[in-house]
Amino acid sequence: MSNRRKIPSDLEAKLLTDNLHTCCICHENNLHVQIHHIDGNPANNLPGNLAVLCLNCHSRASGDEGLGKSYSAREVIEYKKRWELRCAETTKSRAVTIHQETSLASHNATRTLTRDDLGSLYANPDLARNVGSTVGVEVKDHFGPHLLEQLVEALDRSGRIRRSRPNTLEEYDPRQLIYESAEATKVIFPHTVLTATVPAVEELAVWVADPDVKVLEARSDDRYDFAGTFLYLITPLYTHKGAPSFYTGCSALQTISNIIAGKDFIERARGEPLGRGSYLHPTDKLKSLGGIVIDRRPIQALYMCRYMTDEQCFIEGKRTYRGHDLLAYPLIISNSDEYFASLAGKSRPSTPRQAVHRAPRSRS
Repeated sequence: MSNRRKIPSDLEAKLLTDNLHTCCICHENNLHVQIHHIDGNPANNLPGNLAVLCLNCHSRASGDEGLGKSYSAREVIEYKKRWELRCAETTKSRAVTIHQETSLASHNATRTLTRDDLGSLYANPDLARNVGSTVGVEVKDHFGPHLLEQLVEALDRSGRIRRSRPNTLEEYDPRQLIYESAEATKVIFPHTVLTATVPAVEELAVWVADPDVKVLEARSDDRYDFAGTFLYLITPLYTHKGAPSFYTGCSALQTISNIIAGKDFIERARGEPLGRGSYLHPTDKLKSLGGIVIDRRPIQALYMCRYMTDEQCFIEGKRTYRGHDLLAYPLIISNSDEYFASLAGKSRPSTPRQAVHRAPRSRS
């Protein structure tokens, strides 16, 4: 056996990037990976001889697992070829999507704006129709600002709407709808990421809004004071069954991961990498699942709560927090008046919710 030779850093970086830093055999998200020499020769650093594997698959490919059938070199080569091809398709789709969104943003920045630009960024007429039927408002296929105003007024009269998201589980009422303004980041999962799991969906989008910094600043020193809530507005609509809130360690962000991976809606992940297991910002956690951040702006949204937990950890300033995350289904998402004013004046809007610091930190 030849002596081990260090893999050149440029080659290692390219290999990890080509595989989206994911095991080419099991494709599991958020697992630590290693680079495996397929022919067993640690001095053979030719690209075709190197495969990205998680610790578990690496042990099986190396024959170190003990009892059970190991992965043969021929199998690993085939897994590598198929996965790198799929990753290349995913990366190409990301580039096309980002180019389209950038071109649209550039076009919008140069044209003359009117009040029509306050139209919806997303609307779900079916969901709005169902809600409207409970308060005597007929919602047609075109769910625009006029019908939205009628629906909000009717929900107000029935006591079924509030103007801010819950900051604790005690405030959470799944029967209420919420109509609020917030600065949100749009993360998309293109069709190539979803092909094997939810093939009927062309694209999945998640709007992420940070907790209100004022709420975080008012928290007590009680270790169980988790006040403050991340909001995830997910499109399109999914009709998963189950109770609206849990204390099981399955964060709302994990349920989104489960949807993307085609798993059960509420399925815990070992180590809670999308909840208490990491202090990365939720948008960075979504990026680790294959999401692409394409937009950030103040929005107004009317939404129905779906799932809330107190399982989310994050960093704000120099302090670590554990807080809540709320998964919701929007009836409508539109540009806020503040955003329209900023575009018309070509100035950056003031933000009602400050961005949460995104530096990673390991849990002790």
